[in-house]
Amino acid sequence: MESHENTHSQIMEYIKKNPDLQKAIELLRREGKVSRTALQFEFGWTEWKARKVYEALRYMCYKGLAFNGRPKIVL
Repeated sequence: MESHENTHSQIMEYIKKNPDLQKAIELLRREGKVSRTALQFEFGWTEWKARKVYEALRYMCYKGLAFNGRPKIVL
């Protein structure tokens, strides 16, 4: 079983290597909520790309690493 610190480090490394996810995290911090549609319009992404990034962002929020506090994700 991996330690919490190791998992946290791996996730933070993944965020650093994923500029699209970084953009989505910044939008979440700025707006306090985010949706797939918001990602599409804000960044001009295709539906597929917005969905992929949104699911990664949802996972980050679930793990509590993307945002301080309780972000709202619009489903």
